[in-house]
Amino acid sequence: MKKISYAVLMAILFVGFTGCGDDSSSTGPDVKENPPEMPNIENAQPDVSFFQENNPQKSATDELNETNNFNQARMTVLWNTMFFSFGQSYGTLFSQANQEEADFNNGVWEWSYTYNFEGMSASYRTTAEEVGNSVKWATYWSYDDGQGNSVDNYKIFEGTVSNDESTGDWTFNAMDSDLQEEVPFITSTWNFTSETEKEINLTMYGDAIDDESADETATIDFVQEGTDFSMDLNFADGENHLVTWNTDTNIGSITTNGETVCWNENFQDVSCE
Repeated sequence: MKKISYAVLMAILFVGFTGCGDDSSSTGPDVKENPPEMPNIENAQPDVSFFQENNPQKSATDELNETNNFNQARMTVLWNTMFFSFGQSYGTLFSQANQEEADFNNGVWEWSYTYNFEGMSASYRTTAEEVGNSVKWATYWSYDDGQGNSVDNYKIFEGTVSNDESTGDWTFNAMDSDLQEEVPFITSTWNFTSETEKEINLTMYGDAIDDESADETATIDFVQEGTDFSMDLNFADGENHLVTWNTDTNIGSITTNGETVCWNENFQDVSCE
């Protein structure tokens, strides 16, 4: 078998956990305070709502107001950030863990739960260790499909997040063919100076589904400075896209392999100044 795919993993997760059994024990005797709050994984993803909320269409009778440049940028941003979308899927693990009671032993908080589904059994462990002004997080997966395929304590993701979530990093792992060794799928680092001053750096490694290699495949560098946004996308084959936009004026541009085109406040094609 090549690997147990993330499609299988996510299908199990979204069944609804109706077979969940609470395996977590009561809080350990060395607990001195409440566990840390689960972080918001989506904070580590770029804000592309500008392109999700705007989709201008040229009417059949309008031969002048072309919106090709904006639509090119929109497609580039949404299509490529889709491959870096991990907030909903991985965030589900935190949501489920948050419903369990945490144990606290030797300085580490732990949430655990198990369930069975159509002959398959699985268990998850999420751990949190407070280090200074940050928390080190990790989630592990054990799985048996009842047909000879199993995973033991596989680390799905790990990272360190500051208490105010303004800085941090995540490593999300893919599965290699023997299901014994973690291989990076996506890494994310971020630094938020304020609500409107943000920088996020994403890297994808190999082919997340079919390739066990840890070679860098694509990067996204996202910057927000007030209402000015930019996204720099670079791929291993040399393809590059730099998209800029302003959420107040709607004006923006896309530079593809050195060639820049622009749009105005009505998303119409214009010459770049």
